[in-house]
Amino acid sequence: MEPEADATRQALFREADKHCKTLSRKLSHGHGCLKGMAVAVIALAAGAAIMSSNMESWDWKELPVFISSQFSF
Repeated sequence: MEPEADATRQALFREADKHCKTLSRKLSHGHGCLKGMAVAVIALAAGAAIMSSNMESWDWKELPVFISSQFSF
């Protein structure tokens, strides 16, 4: 690789790192990160409670198909 191209690439990495650090500081400032984690935990708990109430009626052979359809983009 040419030295000029390598220097340009390093400058781009430094710039991207600077932006990532700024964004990370803004997201974790105060208790915003903690609040977000609490909301996620509550949502997962509610989802688990709803799903566990009707687990007996599930067709366990179709579970992999259901999961793969949820994560297909």
